[in-house]
Amino acid sequence: MLVYRTDDQPVDARIAIERLAGRLEELKSPGHDELMSVFIEFGEIESAIVDCLFPDRDGVHPLANALRAAAIQSAHALIASWRQETDRRERSIERFRQCVRAVAQQQLPRTISLRTSEGYAYYALRPETYSVAAERWIRDRRPASAVCLGIRSIGCSLSSVVTAAVERSGLPISTHTVRPRGHPFDRCVVVDDSLAARLGAAHRDAHFLVVDEGPGLSGSSFASVVRALRRLGVPVDRIILFPSSNPDGSAFRSETARAIWTQHQRYSVTAHEAGCAIDDMTEESDGIDISAGRWREVLWPAVIAPPPVQPQHEVVKRWLPESSTIVRFAGLGRYGDAKMRRAEALADAGLGPPPLRLKDGYLSLPFIAAPAWGERCEELIDAIANHCACLTRIFPARRSPSIDSLFDMIVTNLHEAGGTDISLPDLEPYRAALDAAPAAAIDGRMLPHEWLRTNGTFLKVDALDHHQDHFFPGTQDAGWDLAAAVFEFDLDDGGRERLIERYIEGSGDSDVVWRMPFYDIAYPALRLGYAVMAEASLGDTSNGRTFHTVAARCKVRVAHLLAHQ
Repeated sequence: MLVYRTDDQPVDARIAIERLAGRLEELKSPGHDELMSVFIEFGEIESAIVDCLFPDRDGVHPLANALRAAAIQSAHALIASWRQETDRRERSIERFRQCVRAVAQQQLPRTISLRTSEGYAYYALRPETYSVAAERWIRDRRPASAVCLGIRSIGCSLSSVVTAAVERSGLPISTHTVRPRGHPFDRCVVVDDSLAARLGAAHRDAHFLVVDEGPGLSGSSFASVVRALRRLGVPVDRIILFPSSNPDGSAFRSETARAIWTQHQRYSVTAHEAGCAIDDMTEESDGIDISAGRWREVLWPAVIAPPPVQPQHEVVKRWLPESSTIVRFAGLGRYGDAKMRRAEALADAGLGPPPLRLKDGYLSLPFIAAPAWGERCEELIDAIANHCACLTRIFPARRSPSIDSLFDMIVTNLHEAGGTDISLPDLEPYRAALDAAPAAAIDGRMLPHEWLRTNGTFLKVDALDHHQDHFFPGTQDAGWDLAAAVFEFDLDDGGRERLIERYIEGSGDSDVVWRMPFYDIAYPALRLGYAVMAEASLGDTSNGRTFHTVAARCKVRVAHLLAHQ
């Protein structure tokens, strides 16, 4: 199935470094959020530049060394800020500035590709937890020295935190980053002779710390680094894993990863243990956890057929009844800032409540009490049309992912899950109309339970994320959201016509009529892929069974459309 997308951003490396250097020069007694932002930004730049330096195998390079030095100082500043060590923070920031200036003096790649740090953007991953994990390891093992290996991409910044935490204890430590390559379920790390010699020259008593987020479905990224170290003769008991979570490994898709996972000590600290979880960010003691689909039982207990959710894909959130507030993870650094700006713009346009504050990656929003959610009617159709038209006007953006990526998603999902009743469509006739469309940061999801009836009208909630999460559709044109509404609310021909007419009146985008037949296929193709994937993950549960029903409806819909083209 194709449901995840990539959205790498090509940038000029020198411009990126100079922009960051300018931000650092302006830092004056920064708050923790501001430091977090530059810490994340530098980690993404480091990862992208080092990927350019080592396209096939990892090695040693003066620029990579300079980047590591700067990364460690950024981590020192972050830890000192978190520990409220003002003088130490300021000294580390100044050293960070100097290191970035040194990087700027070197020959940099012309174009680099910045990747989204998914843990910081979507999964409430706190880098501070790695500092606590490193401190626990030091107390437990009392090591003589260490070598820290970060797994790119996000492992660049996470490994800098582990390295800085070890340095704070006075232990000698060296650090490098590596990129696992190959099939997602069978990654492989290849190092050149220079890096192999560096690693092999480490003191015989050195511990090797492998740092990344995850593990993911396969566990193969961690396993690939372990295998590379073992090939260099590093003993099993000297290889320590620092993941963001600590499953038992039995569900890994990679047999090698399952075996390796149980053979090595692992240090993983939760945000709650470290004191930087959502509960630590709120001032009310009566907060109610509504993450992972629990909002259905808490806020809509009387609903007979609640909508299905994949709990792993829901952001962390709390309901604070005392202040009538919803606090939800929006993202660290630039990721949370972008959602705050979108929430403010939606509020200015009358499309959502004004946000209250953004702190430590958590966005506080007014709680909207509603007696019911979306039911098919003319008022709802008009509200959806107005919402889509406003997004087209106020959030113009480049199309991403590409039209070719959309085509691949449709063909792959219909081939893999459509069955024999669905013949693969010819999508090329739609290309010209799509290419000329006004793309925007659309909503990206039109599920009925996200349209609440309040004060005599309908309001879209959860309208901040879906155009920039790691699933399709990304930033497309409004035809996607219109087709999604047609499918999810099962609009008849009259309802569909009214929706399109009202959208055109509000946007002036009359050419959407030529794009709608494409999106009528594209949306259920994605929904089919997601539902099949969710059902496979959730199994014989209420959510899994409901996703099975969703998948069946998607197949019927697409088969009907293709049969009547």
